[in-house]
Amino acid sequence: MRKLIVSMMVSADGYAEGPGNNLDWHVWDDEMETYMTAFLEGIDLLIYGRVSYELMIQYWPNAEGHFAGMMNNKEKLVFSSTLSKVEWNSRLVKTGIPEEINRLKAQPGKDMVLFAGPTLLAEMIKHQLVDEYRLIIVPVVLGAGTPVFKNVTHLLNLTHAATRSFKCGNVLLTYQPRNEKQQLLADLENAGKDLLQTLAGFTHGQANITPFEGSWTAAQVAEHVLKSLSGVPQVLTEGIVPTSRPANEKVPVIKSIFLDYYTKMQSPDFIWPSAGPLDKEALANQLQQAIREIQAIAETADLSETCTSFPFPQLGELTRQEWICFVTCHTMRHTRQLKNIYEKIAAA
Repeated sequence: MRKLIVSMMVSADGYAEGPGNNLDWHVWDDEMETYMTAFLEGIDLLIYGRVSYELMIQYWPNAEGHFAGMMNNKEKLVFSSTLSKVEWNSRLVKTGIPEEINRLKAQPGKDMVLFAGPTLLAEMIKHQLVDEYRLIIVPVVLGAGTPVFKNVTHLLNLTHAATRSFKCGNVLLTYQPRNEKQQLLADLENAGKDLLQTLAGFTHGQANITPFEGSWTAAQVAEHVLKSLSGVPQVLTEGIVPTSRPANEKVPVIKSIFLDYYTKMQSPDFIWPSAGPLDKEALANQLQQAIREIQAIAETADLSETCTSFPFPQLGELTRQEWICFVTCHTMRHTRQLKNIYEKIAAA
C-alpha cells in the first residue's frame, strides 16, 4: 500500500511559514537538492492545500534545473473548497479528504507527499492518514508565523525513525506515528482474553455464589458485560457521520470514569443482570462471540467517524475510537471485579 509522507521545512521554533506566508528563511544548498531529488524518485503525487499551492505555483513553473523539472512534472493533488480550477499538472478535490487519500493509498504506485500546508496537515492527522513525518529543521528562529502543527489539539505520539544532519545546518528528523488503531485493537483483544480467562477460573457453582451482601455473582457480572456489548455492533455501523473534533477527545474522560476502580457506579436498568442462577459456559461463549464481532468491525472501519445512533449517557455522541475505548475499559473494570469476587470465594 502507498504511504502518505509529510515533508516540511520547519524553523527551530516550530513554524512552517513566517509572517505573511514567508518562506525566504529556507536554507538550501547542493546537498539538500541531492537529498530531495532522491526523495522525489520514490514519489509520484505531490499534495497541497490552497495556500501552499498558491505559494508554490508562483515559483516552480518558472524555475530551471533538474529538481525544478521533477517538481513541475510530478502529478499534484490540491485540496480546496474555494478554488474553482488549478494548473501546474494538478487535480482539484473540494471535499472528502479521508476518502480521497484512502482511495489513493489503495491504488498501485509510488508514495505520496504532503509538502506544505499546516491546515491540511491537521485534517490528515485528525483522520490518522499520515504514515511518516520528515521534518527538516532549519537553523533559524522566526518568532511568529504559522505553526507546523496548527490546529492539532490532541496528543500525537510519534516514534523516532531516523536523523540526518546536513552541512548547511539543516537537520532531518524522521518520525512515524504510533499506530493508535493497532494499539486500540490490541488493548481490546487483551481485555477480552483477560475477562474470559478470569471467568474460566470459576466453577459453575462458584460463578453463582454471592460473595457478600449487595454484590453480584461472577455470572451476573459476566451477563452485565455481555448486555453492555450486545448493542455495540449496531452503534458502530448505523448512523455514522464525519467527525469535526479529534477522534480521541473523550478517551481521557472514558478512562477516568471506568478505570476508577474505587468509585462504585450505578448500572443502567437495561444492562442490569438477571437474578440467576446463570450458565457460566454459555455466557463465556456469548462474550467471546460479542467481542469478536466488535473486533471485526473495528479492524476495517474508520475509527475517527462519529456514531450517532446511541448518545452515550453524560458524554453524548462518541467516535468509533471512543466506543472501542469504552468497551475495553468497561471490560477491564469488570474483570477486576471478577478477580475480587474469586478472592472472596476462595478465602471463604
